[in-house]
Amino acid sequence: MCLTVPKPTTTVRRKSSFTSAPATTIAKCLTLCNVQSSKIFTMQDNTRSSSHKHKNMFTGQYADNILLTETWLNPSINNAAISVPGYEIIPDLRCDRGETVGGVGGGLLVYAKPGLIIIPHQSKSEFQQHCRFTVTTKSEKLDLILIYRPPSTGGDNLTKLCGLIDSATPASIIIGDFNLPGIDWENETSDSRGRPLLMAAQAAGLDQLVKGATHTKGNRLDLILTNISDRVHGIQDEGRLGASDHIMLSIRVETGGIDTRANKRRRNWRKANYTNIRNELRSTDWTYMFENKNVEERWNIFLKKG
Repeated sequence: MCLTVPKPTTTVRRKSSFTSAPATTIAKCLTLCNVQSSKIFTMQDNTRSSSHKHKNMFTGQYADNILLTETWLNPSINNAAISVPGYEIIPDLRCDRGETVGGVGGGLLVYAKPGLIIIPHQSKSEFQQHCRFTVTTKSEKLDLILIYRPPSTGGDNLTKLCGLIDSATPASIIIGDFNLPGIDWENETSDSRGRPLLMAAQAAGLDQLVKGATHTKGNRLDLILTNISDRVHGIQDEGRLGASDHIMLSIRVETGGIDTRANKRRRNWRKANYTNIRNELRSTDWTYMFENKNVEERWNIFLKKG
């Protein structure tokens, strides 16, 4: 269920099969999940719409789920006005942003094909903005968390996001617009702003699958964090939708296969010797080691010390 309180460099690029958005619509995050017997097919785009005219954008698509962020919807727009042929809106997974005029700068929305089993969850996290739900297939359950982190939010909201990341279940996909371009996921380094998320994802054993820019300015804003990366295939760049400044992504997630996660080595932070860690930190002369060093240099020293 939504909390109202208050796209990877991809391997293949192909022409988008979506109908172009109306001129008055600015596309910015969208995820489509197509659950077929043994697979889930996901397409993500970042859709920011100042009106409800995006209702025809998905005509002709055959996915089972459509997840949107930055919808810019508000309570004056009812579900009938944003209906998509062949899909149902999941009412508990519609989150309108209420603290801005007209819902600008936020909003989440989930569509599903009739018959698809979607179980919304009442999230305990106060992170703004997200919704959480389970997609049930014949063989298993997949937990999905849809994220939109406004770029203007501060450290407190980021801390709440890290707590949400830590709560990931064994078969989770966390996807959306994180607005933290300073993280180098390949080299596991980050600027000070994105470092908490990088560390939270590492501690939770999550892989980040987006390998390059998802935004026209060359930034990687849209992320896919998951602990079932061995079963994610067919990631594609589907181009941009209408006037969007984000790309659409298609993702194929196999379900019901052999669980190979046990063969992948991960750090088990829950079994760490925190007493020794604390003693080591206390016995280190950090004043001497950090003398005349900037923030990044100090961070690198700290990492090498670990």
